Amino acid sequence: CSSDLAPEVYEPARVCLQARERLKTDPRRLVDLGRAYIKNDEAQKAVAAFTQAAALDETYAAASLSLGTLHARTKNLAGATAAFERAEKLYARNGNREGEAEVHYQRGRLFIELGRKAEAEQELTQTLAIARSTENVYQQVQALLQLAYVPDDLERAKASVNEAIDLAQSNGMQNLAARGLID
Repeated sequence: CSSDLAPEVYEPARVCLQARERLKTDPRRLVDLGRAYIKNDEAQKAVAAFTQAAALDETYAAASLSLGTLHARTKNLAGATAAFERAEKLYARNGNREGEAEVHYQRGRLFIELGRKAEAEQELTQTLAIARSTENVYQQVQALLQLAYVPDDLERAKASVNEAIDLAQSNGMQNLAARGLID
C-alpha cells in the first residue's frame, strides 16, 4: 500500500490486506472460505481452501471432512476416501464420536450415490450406532433417512423412514420429519 493515499482510503485498504493475510494462515477461516466457495458453486477454489487448511493444521479434522465431503459430491472416490480416512483418524484420536459418525454418514451417502449398497449400509449402520451412543438425535434421523435408500425391500425402507420421522417429530425436528415425508 502507498502511504500517499488519503487516510480514509489507506486505513481500510491496510485492514483488508491484513485480513487477507490472516486468512491464508488460519485453517478455520480457510474452511469457512471453502464453504463460501461451495455456496458460490466454485468447487475448485473450495478444494484449494480445504486442502490448504488441512496442510496448515494436520490435526484439524473438519478440514479433512469438508474436503472429503466435497470430493464425494464430485464423485472423486480416491480424494474422498483419503480425506475421510484422515478425518476419521483425527476424530478418533480426539475422542470426537460425533465427528466419527459424520465421516461414516458422508461415506455412506457416497456409497449410495455409487450404487454400493452393502458398503453404504455398513457405514450408515455405524453412523446410527454412534449417534445412538452419543444421543445425537439429528445424526440418528439423518442416518435412518439415508438407510432407507439401501434395502431392496420396500417394507424395510419404509420402516427406516417411519422410524426417522417418528424420532424427528418426537424431538421437535419438524424440518427433518418433513424431509422424511418428501423423500
